[in-house]
Amino acid sequence: MTEKNASNSDEIKHAEQQILKEICRKIKNKRKIEYFPDLFNDLMGLGVSASYENIIGRGRAGSAAIEKMKQWIVTHELELAFETAPLIFSRSLRTDWQAFIAQRGHYNGLIIKPFNVTNLHELSDLHSISDTRIKLGQEFTFELDSPIYGSVIALDYYEGEWYPIPLRHNGAFDPIAITNGLWGFPMNIKSKTVIPMRQRAHKGEHGHCFIIGPSELMAYYAKTFRAGQALSLKVLDTMAKRLVQIEDHKLAIFLENVIFE
Repeated sequence: MTEKNASNSDEIKHAEQQILKEICRKIKNKRKIEYFPDLFNDLMGLGVSASYENIIGRGRAGSAAIEKMKQWIVTHELELAFETAPLIFSRSLRTDWQAFIAQRGHYNGLIIKPFNVTNLHELSDLHSISDTRIKLGQEFTFELDSPIYGSVIALDYYEGEWYPIPLRHNGAFDPIAITNGLWGFPMNIKSKTVIPMRQRAHKGEHGHCFIIGPSELMAYYAKTFRAGQALSLKVLDTMAKRLVQIEDHKLAIFLENVIFE
């Protein structure tokens, strides 16, 4: 690379990282996060220093962290990023699955709570990060307010990958048939009691997605689930193309983002 080309490359990198810093500033304000390190490390999982915002501002951030940041932005804040920098963040970057979740997902029916707490926190449609924090190793449960009859399966989004969540007491991924109303998970199917679960590793933001739909279709997808194995993009996009065809009274998607610390 010639000296001129190297100089141009550095200028492009500097300009792009300044734009990324501005996008991160907007995300921080939108989500009412006080400090940049909380955004970079707790939400994006970058594992960077407290002065990382200055490093980005000078265009000196490493490519690995920048790519991870971009991936997080595409998944969580693509519309904001597109409005700020359409040449960097095109709407076409969103996969079929991400578009489906954005279109049909709701943040007003799924709640995670520590197992030893009885009163629930409030969850606003305008603030998709739960106010509750769960410590690694702490027992917790999910509470789902279902508007429809169907069967439920669940997924966990972490660092760019989607993993199945076992909702049965024996760790199985088989869907659970439910009616409309309030339900707790994981569940002992025989006694209908709630069994707490733990997250022993993988701190940072987790995105939970509960899908309530036709029993046969939920069972079909659950058969492909494996413990600790991320779902492929092909499987997710295939699911999205099938689920998007189902009417609202037969399908419900509920989301919650929570930080494990």
